[in-house]
Amino acid sequence: MSASTRTSHPKFSTVRSSIGDTVVLECKISLEISKVTREIKWFKGTECVHQEALGDLCWGHVSLTLRDVKVKDSGQYRCEAHGERKEEIGVVYLHVAGFKLVPSSQPFGFSHFFPGDDATLPCHLSPKRSAVAMEIRWFKGADCICVYQNGQMREGKDYEGRVSLFTHELKEGNLSLMLRNVQELDNGEYKCKVTHGKDKVKSDQNSLCVKELQLTPEPYFYLIKSISEASVAQPVTVHAYADDEVTLPCYLSPPISAVPMEIRWFKGTDCICVYQNGQVNEGKGFQGKVCLFIHKLEEGNVSLMLRNVQESDDGEYKCEVTCQKCKMESNGVSLHVSEFKLVSSSSDLDMPDKFYGDDVTLSCHLSPQMSAVAMEIRWFKETECICVCQNGQVNEGKGYEGRVSLYTKELEDGNVSLLLRNGQESDDGKYTCEVTKRKDKVETKHYWLRLNELKLTPSPFHFHTQRMKSYTICACAGVQVTLPCHLSSITSASAMEIRWFKGTDCICVYQNGQVNEGKGYEGRVGLFNLKLEKGNVSLMLRNVQKSDNGEYKCKVTRREHNMENTVNLHVSEFKLVHSPEDVGKSSGSEYGFDMFISDGHDEVTLPCYISPKQSAVAMEIRWFKETDCICVYQNGQVKKEQGYVGRVIIFTHKLEEGNVSLMHVEMRRWKLQFTFTK
Repeated sequence: MSASTRTSHPKFSTVRSSIGDTVVLECKISLEISKVTREIKWFKGTECVHQEALGDLCWGHVSLTLRDVKVKDSGQYRCEAHGERKEEIGVVYLHVAGFKLVPSSQPFGFSHFFPGDDATLPCHLSPKRSAVAMEIRWFKGADCICVYQNGQMREGKDYEGRVSLFTHELKEGNLSLMLRNVQELDNGEYKCKVTHGKDKVKSDQNSLCVKELQLTPEPYFYLIKSISEASVAQPVTVHAYADDEVTLPCYLSPPISAVPMEIRWFKGTDCICVYQNGQVNEGKGFQGKVCLFIHKLEEGNVSLMLRNVQESDDGEYKCEVTCQKCKMESNGVSLHVSEFKLVSSSSDLDMPDKFYGDDVTLSCHLSPQMSAVAMEIRWFKETECICVCQNGQVNEGKGYEGRVSLYTKELEDGNVSLLLRNGQESDDGKYTCEVTKRKDKVETKHYWLRLNELKLTPSPFHFHTQRMKSYTICACAGVQVTLPCHLSSITSASAMEIRWFKGTDCICVYQNGQVNEGKGYEGRVGLFNLKLEKGNVSLMLRNVQKSDNGEYKCKVTRREHNMENTVNLHVSEFKLVHSPEDVGKSSGSEYGFDMFISDGHDEVTLPCYISPKQSAVAMEIRWFKETDCICVYQNGQVKKEQGYVGRVIIFTHKLEEGNVSLMHVEMRRWKLQFTFTK
């Protein structure tokens, strides 16, 4: 049975567009209708041009999108809802104009001009055609400021003599607006509307910005803050040192090309540099000393470079730029040239590691070298003054009594470095030196001080991770072992005192470059003397026996700072080897080995033997693949994990001979490691 048709009152609307546009025709569908609707159909006349299932839409808008529309697409479009009944829900009349409005090249957008400029707001017909017989209106906001109709042009109120069209170019489709002598009041949004018969087309908005061209001490300053609110009203001060090369900053705001402009720099009333018609001329007494950044004029950079500055160059400098009838003057740049600067003898990166308890020197010197005896010297940590030298007296800041001082005997040579004694964690931070001589006040760059806690660790790189609570070395009787111990930073231990203890017994002492062995350990213990320079204080213990089992402690003394670390040693009466030929040999201390086996083997034996040869019948034997236990021998029984039943075999009849090898059937590529427990 066909769906019933319901007579309703569809809503009518009109949409205007231009050729080439993408148009969306919309109709509103109510919740009541959407509940009984399965499909939406769009018709142009009697032809169905689009249909789609309503889907999950409950209520709202349904739409038809037409792309790249043509004039022939004009007409009436009807939207119908089909389901339990058919209902007409909307009618849209589409009118497609035979032309559109476009700018000449760039999209409609932002146009920037300066007070007094003549501004052109571009607008053209597309496709190109004559506009002589059309009606053209230009609006600023809602105000009509210019009308062209029947060959006549009228100007809007307050725009008399200031607006016009390029009437001689109307035949070419040029509808652009000329706005003369623009001012800041002309800032705003402009739009063009064209009527031709039934075609009514309007352009996108064209934004006009009129802003006074100014000179600022920073590039792109207009993007940061309005000039009227900015601090540029105050002269900028540039600090320099004798013989330096300095830049006196000055930029056009907004940043437009200064190439066609005239640029003059003055010191006081003396013109010291002129740029005109692409040529730079230096003023008297400044030959070879001044220049502009010619390659940056295009970006509005009119800064002055001043070479080999001296104290006589102190003073105020001004820049003057002439652009057509507009003349701008900067607020000035004050140059202050000091006769010295502060330098560090080494960079922060070159400073060796410093640790709690160390004495630290923050290097600072006058350059060129001169006496600092008559100067005032202040050292700051962050904003707190911690040391002052004035009139030959050194005063320490609160909390730094007895801990800070200057090298007063070296002030004559310009050394104003700070000595900080017995550094602590609280001393970490930023330090600054400030030196004053008459009107000259010079400040260093910041020194960043960070002290480390020197510790003992089992690994030379262990300081990057959390310290281990215990460290155990396993070895077999008769071998030589290393009990590892390292300074947490790669720092020489040659000048430190090193002691190794087993329990309370001192078994090895390193002091003043000499190693002494403890009683009962003669010829059995030693340090790696060649590696002390790298912070390696490990102990070598030769021919270990079961009696050597226990806890060993390393104690290192650096000045008044003591560090300790412990290592546990476990000596087994046997070891594991992977060849029967190695059984009984004393060489090697490895507790296991790696073995790689490729595809293609039906049966593979992973060899493992106890050395010295002895029965393994009473031992517990575990075989692992990676970290997974795959086979256990215990109390005479062999247990295999799921997935390995029937695939792995321990040679129980050979355990008496110390053979604890594993046979694996249907071998794949494996890496295995051995672990045994007695």
